[in-house]
Amino acid sequence: MLKKLLGSLFLPADYYEGTLTAESIEGDDVYVEYTQAEVIRGRNVVVGPGCGIGRIEYTNKLEHTAGSDVTDAVQI
Repeated sequence: MLKKLLGSLFLPADYYEGTLTAESIEGDDVYVEYTQAEVIRGRNVVVGPGCGIGRIEYTNKLEHTAGSDVTDAVQI
């Protein structure tokens, strides 16, 4: 109980809900877990478990676990 109370002061509200939902995520090095996103763009992209991603655009490296769903991935 105390851990959750203290955590709620420093962590985003949806941290304890379990899933992040976003239209797009961009960055040089992107690592996601339990995320639903339409598009991810980055140099190095790692998609962990529990993800549903529509499209990934990457320039260097892409990794994704078997427990994730990636509809389209393209190296640009």
